[in-house]
Amino acid sequence: MNDAELILAGGIVLGAVIMSIAGCTVARMILERRRLQERYDQACEDVAFLQAVEEVHSAKLKDETGEGHRMRIRNQVHTETGLCWSGRHTKKK
Repeated sequence: MNDAELILAGGIVLGAVIMSIAGCTVARMILERRRLQERYDQACEDVAFLQAVEEVHSAKLKDETGEGHRMRIRNQVHTETGLCWSGRHTKKK
């Protein structure tokens, strides 16, 4: 083997190593994105569930007392905790 063949072989090996590292990095990024998407989807389902619980609770309270108090309770939560309800990801009536 002469020097040119050794350099060519080294370049091929180095290229293969670089491509393997890049492939692993991209695969890891794709998997992380999937995990984040799954967590986001689960959080959205949890919010939808809690909104349904709030709806049922407000309806039951309205049947018992004549008032649902939904907005009053949301305002109280905001005042006591500082948390804000954006309303962006809810079903509009």
